[in-house]
Amino acid sequence: VDVLCVEKNHERLLQKLMEVVLLNAGAQRGLLILSRLGSLSIEAESNTTGATSSSSVLQSEPLTSDLALLPLIQQVVQTKKFASCDNAFEEGDYVQDPYVKQTQLMSVLCLPVIHQEQLVGLLYLENNLTAGAFTKDRIQILKVIAAQAAMSIENVNLGVETQKLKDELGKVQEQYQSSINSLAEQVIVKLHSLKDKFEKKSHEYSDIEFVMRAIANNKLYDANLRLGDAETQRWLSAQIGDTNEEEDRSIPKSPHSKQLGSVASESLDFLNKPHVPSKISAVDSPERPAKWSRFVASLSRQHRPLPHIDDVPSNFPSQDSKLNIMIEQMERWDFDIFEFCRLCEGRSIYYLACALFTKQNLVKRFNINEEKLKNFMIAIEEGYKQNPYHNSIHAADVTQTVHYFLTTGGLSSLLSDADIIATYLASIIHDYRHPGVTNKYLIDTSDPLSYIYNDISVLENFHLAESFAFLLDEETNIFSNVAPEQRIEIRKSVITTVLSTDLANHVSILGQFKAKSSCGINRDLQDDRQLILKIIIKSADVSHSVKPWSMHQQWSMRIMEEFYLQGDRERELGLPITAFMDRRNPAVPKCQLGFMRFFVEPLYTSWFSLLNPQAQATLMQHMKDNLNHWKDELQKEEEQISSPPTNEHTRDSRT
Repeated sequence: VDVLCVEKNHERLLQKLMEVVLLNAGAQRGLLILSRLGSLSIEAESNTTGATSSSSVLQSEPLTSDLALLPLIQQVVQTKKFASCDNAFEEGDYVQDPYVKQTQLMSVLCLPVIHQEQLVGLLYLENNLTAGAFTKDRIQILKVIAAQAAMSIENVNLGVETQKLKDELGKVQEQYQSSINSLAEQVIVKLHSLKDKFEKKSHEYSDIEFVMRAIANNKLYDANLRLGDAETQRWLSAQIGDTNEEEDRSIPKSPHSKQLGSVASESLDFLNKPHVPSKISAVDSPERPAKWSRFVASLSRQHRPLPHIDDVPSNFPSQDSKLNIMIEQMERWDFDIFEFCRLCEGRSIYYLACALFTKQNLVKRFNINEEKLKNFMIAIEEGYKQNPYHNSIHAADVTQTVHYFLTTGGLSSLLSDADIIATYLASIIHDYRHPGVTNKYLIDTSDPLSYIYNDISVLENFHLAESFAFLLDEETNIFSNVAPEQRIEIRKSVITTVLSTDLANHVSILGQFKAKSSCGINRDLQDDRQLILKIIIKSADVSHSVKPWSMHQQWSMRIMEEFYLQGDRERELGLPITAFMDRRNPAVPKCQLGFMRFFVEPLYTSWFSLLNPQAQATLMQHMKDNLNHWKDELQKEEEQISSPPTNEHTRDSRT
C-alpha cells in the first residue's frame, strides 16, 4: 500500500496497483475499471500463469457484453458494496455464460473503489482454479488496498488536471505575454525554474531565493544604510526619504525661537583652524566672525531683483568683451560661475542659456523664436528666490556643467537632438522657485505644496509645473513652432530628468544605471538614453563637490547656511532639528564627507567610463582633493575635541 501513496505518475500507479492486488488477492486475472464521466472503461489488467504474472495499462477499453458476470458489476455500481460468486461454473445464473463455460470460471470478486463517497471505479478479480478463493481475510485486505487506491488515483488525476490547466495557462500567457506578465514576473518564473535545480539547503538555492524576494518586494534598488556615524546616517536617511531611522523627538523648543531673521552663523572657520562646536547660541554670540557676516551679506548683493522683460537688452551676445570671453570658455570644468554672474549683473541664466541655445544650434534645429527664448529665460531667472544655495547661480552652474558633459565630456554623441535640448531645459528649470527647504520639511509641516503633490517629489513636481506654465503663454512659449509629437517627447524627457534630481530616487536610479551599464547601454533605445540624462543632471546637480576647491568651498558654505536657516525654522516650530542643520552645533566636514562618500563618489565613479580620458582625470583629481580637504578638517576637529586634559584636571579626575 505504501508504494501507492508516493506514486505521482498515472500509468505507473495503475500498474503498481494491479501488482499489489494480484500479490494479495490470490487471483489469476484482475481488471481495474474506472468511472469516467458516468461511463465505465477498463484501464488496467493483470494475469497470472503458473509462477509468472504481468500487469499492463490499457487505453480505456470500454466494457463489452462478453465480459463475464456483467450483472454482478452493475450490482456493485448501484450499491457501492462488494459482491462475489464462489463457483460461477456451477451456479445456475452463470452456467450458460460462454465465457464461464470456456474458462470454467469459479471464484469472482468485484470491489468498489470509493473516494469521498464517490465511485472512482471497480476492482474485478477472477480465479478459475479454486471455488471460494476470495476468503474474508483476503477481501478485508483488498478493501484496504481499494481505499488507498481511490485516494491515490484521485490525487494523481488532480495533478494531471492541474498540469493541464498550467499548460493551457502557459499557452495563453505566451500569446499575451506583454499584457499579462511584467518583466519582473517573467524573471521570477525563470529564477524559480533555476532554483529547483539545486538542493534546498545549498547556497545557490538560498541566493536565488534572496534575489526572488528582492524582486518580488520591489526592494531591488533600495538603499541599505549601514554607516558608523549615527548623525550622518540620520541626515542621509532624511535626504533619500528613508523613514526607517527613528528621529530624535526629544529636542526642546528653543527659548530664542523668536529671534529668527538674523542669518548670522556660528563660526565656519573650519577651513583655516580646528573648530570646537560652541554651546553658546549663535544669535547671542558677541564674537560672530566678520568673514561669515560678509559672506552672508554678499548673497543679497549678488541676488538683487532681476529686471523685467522689457528692461533686458535686445542685443545678444553682450557687448561686454570680458563676458564674451567667458562665454567662449563654457566648455571648461573650472568655469567660474560666480565671476560670470558678476559680469552678467545677476542675469546668469539669461546670458548662459541664450549662448548655449545659439552655440548648440538649438534655435535653428527647433525653430525657436529668439524673442520668446529671451522672454522665457528672463521669466525663469526672475522666479528663482534669493536662497543661499538654491538660486539662479546654482541653476546656471548646473546648466554649464551639463554643457561640459555634453561637449568636452563627449556625451552628446550618445544622445538625440531632443535629448540635448531636454537636458539643457531641465537643468535651467530644475530648482525654479525653490523655497530653500527640503521635501521632508514641507511634508512634516503639512505645507500646501506637499498636499498638492501628495508627498511625492514635492519640490521637483513644483519646479516642473511652475516652469511649464510659461509654455502656455504665447510670449514665453519657446516650443510654439515645434511639432506636437516632438513637443510631447521633449516635455516627457524634461519631467523625467527633473524628477530624478530628488535624492529620494538617488539609490534607485544609480542601481538601474549600474545594472544597465553591466549589460551595455544602447543609444538607439529611448529608455537607455533617458537613463543617461538622469545621470548627467544628477551629476551636474552635485558637481561642486568635484569642482576646484575654491568653488566647492563657497558652495559648501552656501548649502550649510541654507541648512541652518531651515534648522532655525524647525526650532521656531518646535520640530526636531534635522541632522547637520543646527547652527549651534555645526559639523560641516562630517556633513560634506558623508554627502561625498554616499552620494557623489558612487555616482561619479559609476559613469566615469562614458567620459573621455581627459575629463575623467580632471574630475577624479578634484574629487580626491576635496575629499582629502574635508578629511583633514574633520581630523583637526576631532583632535581638538579629544585633546588631553590638563594636569590639574587629570589629578582631580584621579582623586
